[in-house]
Amino acid sequence: MRWPRLGLASALLLAGCAATPNATPAPPPQPPAEVTAAYEAYWSAWEHAQHHGEDDRLPKAAADPLLTSLRQGLREQAEYGGSDWGTVEREVLGVEARGSGWAFAACVDFDGGEGEGLEAPAGAVGPGTEVGPSAGADATPSPGNAPKDSTADGMDAPPTLVTVVLRPREGAWKAVGMWFGGTCG
Repeated sequence: MRWPRLGLASALLLAGCAATPNATPAPPPQPPAEVTAAYEAYWSAWEHAQHHGEDDRLPKAAADPLLTSLRQGLREQAEYGGSDWGTVEREVLGVEARGSGWAFAACVDFDGGEGEGLEAPAGAVGPGTEVGPSAGADATPSPGNAPKDSTADGMDAPPTLVTVVLRPREGAWKAVGMWFGGTCG
């Protein structure tokens, strides 16, 4: 009598496991509201600096190594007559936790959407896709400024895939890295 009960218990256990539907993967973690606000503040400060020069907004939104790179880019821009960019438009494509920070990948149109729409390149961002340089990297391979567009020549530059890495610095969330990954759309 003992064997049939054990067999019945095993059969029910196996049937219960077989009847369990495939588990849906957990949604990716979302950044806290203050991180998203810091990301938006970074872009606001960046755009203001492009049009009006640096003031106290940029150091409140960015920290080194990115801040030094941004300042260098602003100095170079001033030497060559300033920026001809319009309003910066962004569409966030993905966000991922990076150690103690967060990385935001976005299609960024640096000339105000005068041309094509903001579309991610095929396969650029999706579940499990890394959204920028290798995990933990804050490298800023360019001087932190957008690739020069050609609006001065009457042509529109396509939106650019940009990853901004934010980490806690000086008691606040700040952008510490910016990476350009080619064109969107």
